[in-house]
Amino acid sequence: MKSITFVVLTIPLHGHVNPMLGVVKGLVTKGHKVHVFSTEDFKEAIIGAGAIFKSAAGFKYVERFSPDIGKDPIKISELLIDMTEEQIDEVISLMGKEKADLVIHDGFCLWAKVAARALGIPAVSVITTIVFAPALLLSFPAIAWTQLSHLMVNFGEFWKVFQRYNRLNQKFAIKNDSVFDLFINEEKLNIVFTSRYFQPKADSIGKSFLFIGPSLSGRNSEKEKYSFKKEQPLVYISLGTIFNNDPQFYHICIAALTDKPYNVIISVGKATDVKVFSNLPENIQVRNHVNQISVLQEAALFVSHGGMNSVNESMYYGVPMVLFPAVQEQQINSERVQQLGAGKVLNRMDLTKEKLYKVISRIIEDAAFKKNATEVQRSLKEAVGIDAAVKKIEELVV
Repeated sequence: MKSITFVVLTIPLHGHVNPMLGVVKGLVTKGHKVHVFSTEDFKEAIIGAGAIFKSAAGFKYVERFSPDIGKDPIKISELLIDMTEEQIDEVISLMGKEKADLVIHDGFCLWAKVAARALGIPAVSVITTIVFAPALLLSFPAIAWTQLSHLMVNFGEFWKVFQRYNRLNQKFAIKNDSVFDLFINEEKLNIVFTSRYFQPKADSIGKSFLFIGPSLSGRNSEKEKYSFKKEQPLVYISLGTIFNNDPQFYHICIAALTDKPYNVIISVGKATDVKVFSNLPENIQVRNHVNQISVLQEAALFVSHGGMNSVNESMYYGVPMVLFPAVQEQQINSERVQQLGAGKVLNRMDLTKEKLYKVISRIIEDAAFKKNATEVQRSLKEAVGIDAAVKKIEELVV
């Protein structure tokens, strides 16, 4: 097969870049050229996957994509449209210079979908979340009601966003059936990093969506080094890479698990000073960063924010979860884990050490949670995987 040139555009956040690296590495392994536009934070990982790193410093979305916007679907919709309108000419110019045979873009990258259409280049959407579709909300009535109430209160703002979105689609002859497409940017082929079993309302999702399971290849495989005096179940605690600067939450976790029959590793992120956690008991360790995949292979429970990467990795290793979602996407992921009996969802705002310990001990002691997590694990491991995704992508060009 001849060498194919791919251009990849993604969101410069770990939860969006990391899954895509497996696909990138798979394409490079087949002898293709892959140009990935991102920020310096991900340069080393992109080059490590064998791709050609392209600085996206000139793209206006880099400094504007604030993690906080995930709390308001109207605001994130508005921002995605803003970014597309403001930078589309620049994106079209840069993509044209690369002479790409095919564009691979994140499901949130409306500007990449529009640019591919303008240049007449086929494109693939890579969806690092579950697939957002209207039927999805039927699985989560409480979330649906909250969002509906928000839209009613802010209907004027929503209507302006909806009209702008329609005008953009008309300008570039893009046909969409729903505003939900802003969060998946559907193409003829759409790669999803979970299983149909985990996807809520999967029967409403078309055959153009290929569920390949988590993308863990190319990630750091070095074993995390730690030791405890006693051999007892390991509880791993992390709030991800964005909403993790919460010392109060970590102090509650420490208070809940001090001298309890569990070993505990808490990863607090680079924004939190580990020195504020002094006089730790011998069963608890606090670090700025750990190799999550390594730790999860030995964990009995994962206390998490419910980000898609963390949920995928935890379920892939059959580890039940206690979840504290901060934004809507995390809330949906977390509720799905709870629906499948593989964990419990709690609220940070009314958390006490007693409540946290009660839930942790229950999940570890009740074998049903482990059994249900193992069922999700089975579905993820039986998904078609990276090789199938690479083959389907190549078929769009050949």
